[in-house]
Amino acid sequence: MKTAPKQYIPKFRDISLPDRARLLAETYALRRDGNPLRQSAMSFSCLGKVVSCDAACLERWGRALDPMIRNLRRSVSIGRPLVVGLAESGIVPSALVHRNLIHIGADAGWICSSRRSGNGLAFVERHSHGKDHILPLPPECHHPSPGPDHRPAPWSELWFAEDEITTGQTLFHLCLSMCEALNIRTVRLLAFTDIRDEAQRRHFSRAMDAAHIRFSLHTVLPEFDAANPQKEPVKPLFAAAETKGRRQSGYPDGADQWRLTRIRPARSVQIRPAMSAGASGWTGSSQRTDAIHPADLAGTILPVGEAVDLCLLLLAAAPGLRFRHITLSPWRAGHGVIRSRLDIGDRYYLYNPETLSGPLWILADPVDEKVADAALRTLGAAGYDARMLPSAIFASGMAPPMLPPLLQPEGGHHESR
Repeated sequence: MKTAPKQYIPKFRDISLPDRARLLAETYALRRDGNPLRQSAMSFSCLGKVVSCDAACLERWGRALDPMIRNLRRSVSIGRPLVVGLAESGIVPSALVHRNLIHIGADAGWICSSRRSGNGLAFVERHSHGKDHILPLPPECHHPSPGPDHRPAPWSELWFAEDEITTGQTLFHLCLSMCEALNIRTVRLLAFTDIRDEAQRRHFSRAMDAAHIRFSLHTVLPEFDAANPQKEPVKPLFAAAETKGRRQSGYPDGADQWRLTRIRPARSVQIRPAMSAGASGWTGSSQRTDAIHPADLAGTILPVGEAVDLCLLLLAAAPGLRFRHITLSPWRAGHGVIRSRLDIGDRYYLYNPETLSGPLWILADPVDEKVADAALRTLGAAGYDARMLPSAIFASGMAPPMLPPLLQPEGGHHESR
């Protein structure tokens, strides 16, 4: 019988040296603004928060995740993994992990948490600027078969995909809640970096063992973990203030808060990846449903909050586009790579606007229309010509476009399965 592997550390042969050096250069140490629980912060180019991200940038980070995923596939039987991302910063990493799993032939699903109202697993991310989340639960969690005829959950493993692991508290309690809800005992933690100290990692491991949950940890840049200059002391893990998630139901469906609700990972489990092969254009055919077609778009998309997953779809349809996130993440200007900041309304921020390439298109779900209006006014007052992304782009019946499968690294070779 195969056993769970030890933590897998990518070697230089797995990620080409030029790519690795570039990933390290595109990992940014930052300072939080107004959060006494968490002073240090970091971001990554593929999140599009402090620099613009294009399809090539997404491919670089996708290639960096690929060796870990393939190693797991070779080492153990992963079955049907369910990839989980946490809003906002976990949306892009989880999309990349899911796309890579599909590319190697895994039957994987993908969900993301939301900070919007809804039904599912409610949990608190204590150290975050946006603490309250809701995670959609697969249908089998709502209607389990009772008694001895209860069938095993269709998902065999949980794969949490993060940009960084900060304390491990939120992940631990989500592991407890979701493993219980889905009858799963195996968890994979994948992240670009893990900034916990060794004591925190040992505590996490002991707590998972006590809960009878098998897990493995996989980071893209372990050398950045060890050398993180912003490390700070964190209180002992799993304090009483942090509790397991709780199931929440009876709230309005909230479908009117979203665009294209059926293809959003924060609404339901997605099987088809946001980035893969198989579609020709936005509609999947040559038929034009409107005078404006995503392939005609150029410039920079400015997605508001959780609309960043729709932004990935637009980049898939028009790879010449890039995006810069209008984000909830509050960071100090004048520290590290952040030279300037525009405050959008009361809670949102746009960093380094002077580096944006036009034309600028603001993309928001209906629930964030006021934020989008504030962004339009703020950018206009600062001298930037921004426009709302035409609503016809999201006309009824349009299917999501897809990026090509994972590109081969220059001079390299990937196995096919």
